[in-house]
Amino acid sequence: MRKIIISAGVIVLIALAVFLFSAMGQDISDENRADMRLLASESDGENRREITAPQGISGVDSPDVSFITSSNPYCYQPNPDEDVCYINFRYTYVSSAPATYMRYLTIEIGDDLRANYRSFFDDSITVLYAMQGPGFKVSCGAAGDNLAEDENFGKRYSYTIRAEDSNEAKSANYGSLLCPPFLP
Repeated sequence: MRKIIISAGVIVLIALAVFLFSAMGQDISDENRADMRLLASESDGENRREITAPQGISGVDSPDVSFITSSNPYCYQPNPDEDVCYINFRYTYVSSAPATYMRYLTIEIGDDLRANYRSFFDDSITVLYAMQGPGFKVSCGAAGDNLAEDENFGKRYSYTIRAEDSNEAKSANYGSLLCPPFLP
């Protein structure tokens, strides 16, 4: 009888954990962007970052989520004999006001979600390059395969880094970088 109660308790805990993690994973996309208003935006060439919040929040009550700092994005080719490159960032950081906490930070390369970091009652999220192994694996591409007519580089990749705090305020970085060419 004791084994049955312990087994049932473990099953209930596992089911609860699965439910909580699946519920936390909902709605991290920007599909409801129409319900958001732009609080701040910055751009540098084709790279930009922005902060949005739900429409109902007034300027006085605006959440204090920071711009995302994504320092030194880079693409490298560890073996020149292979068409394999890795994209990584030296570090990525976002924070919110002490009255709120960060919910998540995601990294997309192209249209593919590559990383999803969750926070639990923390007012910031910091992701160091070493936390992502060698980085995010991509194809280097042939010389000039970057739509920039630059024969010194391979493919160009766009990236999007998104974060959201507990008040549903969102911050995002958009940028692109070039990889070294694969020269067979």
